[in-house]
Amino acid sequence: MPPRLHFIRHAAGHHNLSQENQNIRDPLLTAHGEVQCAELAREIGEARMKSIDYIVASPLQRTLNTALCIFQKLLKEKPGLKIIALPELQETSLLPCDVGSPIEQLLDLYKDKPVDFSFVGENWIEKTTGPFSPHSRHLSERCKKARHFLRQQDKAEIAVVTHGALLHYLTEDWYQAMVGCGWSNCELRTYHFDTSTEESNANASIVEVYSNLVLRGPRSTLPSSEE
Repeated sequence: MPPRLHFIRHAAGHHNLSQENQNIRDPLLTAHGEVQCAELAREIGEARMKSIDYIVASPLQRTLNTALCIFQKLLKEKPGLKIIALPELQETSLLPCDVGSPIEQLLDLYKDKPVDFSFVGENWIEKTTGPFSPHSRHLSERCKKARHFLRQQDKAEIAVVTHGALLHYLTEDWYQAMVGCGWSNCELRTYHFDTSTEESNANASIVEVYSNLVLRGPRSTLPSSEE
């Protein structure tokens, strides 16, 4: 049975404070962001937290630190559990705040942390061309690759910490994408894989669980990915 996916947008970072701060390379979380992580950990609850058996995150520092903060107790209780850094989950744009740090620097910064960088190559921060560029086709392709990666894991409950703009491509849900991002900092939504058709299987499509949709209320007409 395919795993359930718990998507989390990173907590508030310094780049979220002002437009000027978007020029900060690979910014860290703010103090308020760290509080948001603690609040979400409490909201998830002990029983639900213990059910998570795989954690994946974008290799940017704000997403890695969000995952480390939210799941710090779980990571201590399960010594074999690590955060898998997956470059396909990095943010969409070429802004300095959305460009990560070189792998050598990350390995040094997180050498004492339970983070696995084995999927992160030296070219993961090359975003002007290639698979990590902000071109819409490349974004859709790498998000499809990420969904297939997640589906292939022999796990039941997977937590995925990533970025607001990318989450629209990852979930193929474009509601509020026109205003920049339809996800709040440290917001969690749960999805399951859609296995109803050959097309959805080939695309590794996912569907948000009904209870999430009810909590957020009715929506207007959704824009398409092209829009």
